[in-house]
Parts: sequence; C-alpha cells; structure tokens
Amino acid sequence: NNRQIVLLTMLMSFVVSIATGIMTVAMLEEAPPTLTQTVNRVVERTIERVVMGSSTPSSAPQKQTLGPVTTITKEVTVFAKEDDLIISAVEKNQPRIATIFSTVQATSTEPIAIGFVVSRDGVIIVDRTSIMTELGLRESYKIVIGEKSYLAKPIKMKSEVMASTPVALLKISDMKEGETLPAVTFGRQIDPKIAQTIIMLGGSDGLGIFKSSLSKFHYIKAQSSTTPTFIETMEATPKIPLDYAGALVVNLDGQAVGIVVTVPDTTRLVVYPASRILDVVSAVSADASHGGADVSEKLSAG
Repeated sequence: NNRQIVLLTMLMSFVVSIATGIMTVAMLEEAPPTLTQTVNRVVERTIERVVMGSSTPSSAPQKQTLGPVTTITKEVTVFAKEDDLIISAVEKNQPRIATIFSTVQATSTEPIAIGFVVSRDGVIIVDRTSIMTELGLRESYKIVIGEKSYLAKPIKMKSEVMASTPVALLKISDMKEGETLPAVTFGRQIDPKIAQTIIMLGGSDGLGIFKSSLSKFHYIKAQSSTTPTFIETMEATPKIPLDYAGALVVNLDGQAVGIVVTVPDTTRLVVYPASRILDVVSAVSADASHGGADVSEKLSAG
C-alpha cells in the first residue's frame, strides 16, 4: 500500500546515504597527502551571539527583560579550493617579477629575459643563458619591476661558482636611499616532493602563469659517505614551455620553490631549486672582494 511504499523509499534513501558516506571516507583515506592537506588547510572561527531573554508570565502585560549575552565560539572547517590558493600565490608574487631589457631597448618591446627579486636591496636572479651574448654578460641592463624602471649591473662571481650554476645575479644600481623592493619569500626550507603542485610566473612578457607538478629530481652525487646529497635540478610534468626561462616557481603557499633555467646544450627547461639559489647567494656574499653584494641576510623569510 501507500504507507509501505513511503517506508521502503525512506529505507532505501537511508541505506544509500550510509553507503555514500563510507565510500567518501574510503576515498579520502587513499587520497595523496597533498589533497588532504589542501582540504584541511583553512580553518575559520565564526562567532555566534545568542541573546537569552526571559519574561515573567502574568495576566497583565509586563515589560520583558533581557538576560546576559552569551558568546559561543564554534570551530568550522572550510574546504580551501586549489584555485583560491593559486590565485593568492600569484597575487602575492606578481610584484616580485622583473622584466629585463638591454639599455638601448624600449620597455614596450618584448624583454630579453625574466627574473625576480631575491633581496629587498635590489638583487635580481635570472637564467644566465637568457642574458648571455657572444661576448658574455652586458655591462648593464634595464630592469622593470611593476611600473618602475631601474638600471642593474651583473654581480661578478668566481669562476668555480659561475661554472656550477645556471643563474646570474643582477644588482640595481640606481635605487633611492631608503628604498626597498618586494622580495620573494623562501620561508622555512622544506624539501620538495614528487607530485607537488607548482606555479610558474613568467612567460615571454613576465605575465604568464603555468601550473605543473614536480615529476623527477636530479641529484648531485656525493663525493664521500659524509658528503650530503643535494637536488641539482627538478623536472616538471606537464613540460615547462620554452618561453618560461627565468620564471619564478612557487608552491601553493606562495613560497619560492626555485627558478626555471635552461639545461646546457639543450632547449629543455628545468627547475633550479631554492636551496641552490641560497647557496649561490651565500657564495657571492662571502666573496666581497670580487664584487659580491652582502645579500644573504636580507633575503625575505617567511
């Protein structure tokens, strides 16, 4: 009869809802750590104000009196969308991107290279291959950061440092006294992981955005059992577009993961990790007699 049909429908709905819950929990348990971290990343606290009122019942109308105000705090988990994290990371780091031109080149034309600010006193890192000429590095470059234009000169490196790194450092020479620039945040160094989502800010005009994932690491072989092993470069999937040399690579927290560089004798692009960038900056800072700028203590930290 009709009553039995209604009860059967309610029973089936109940069973289906339980099965859905079980499947959801099982899928979350098998999900990769990056997904579960994204789901549990954002926690917001909401405040509800409950006004307790009381009145004395009687036959004659009486004025109601309000009781004490009680504040109840509830902790609510908000699921963070990956799109929101990407947008936040891009908005945070876009002002750090530097477009690089020759001194005789108009800034309305396509830049010769892309880099980004690694020190608030005006140190720019760039893919060395992008700014090299047949005669080597130029004496100076025109740098555009946001809407401001500067002049920058290459920071000289020792030959052994130059031979071991695919990047170059430029130092802005015409900053005003007391002026600082927004620098990328390296923050607390955490080893990159395979399948980690990365965002690249660069492209031919410095405005491009490319999303990828770390897929393969290349290590520096340890010379002895006591020598630590370092990540030299990292590959990404999907493949990095050829016009992204010098692009800033960040994670979903907006922290710098590395810089896109060109593999010697090839057109393949890889990610040069943040740990290696810090090594280069430290080596240059320690080499003050060769024109190195003391920038290691001025790197932006989260």
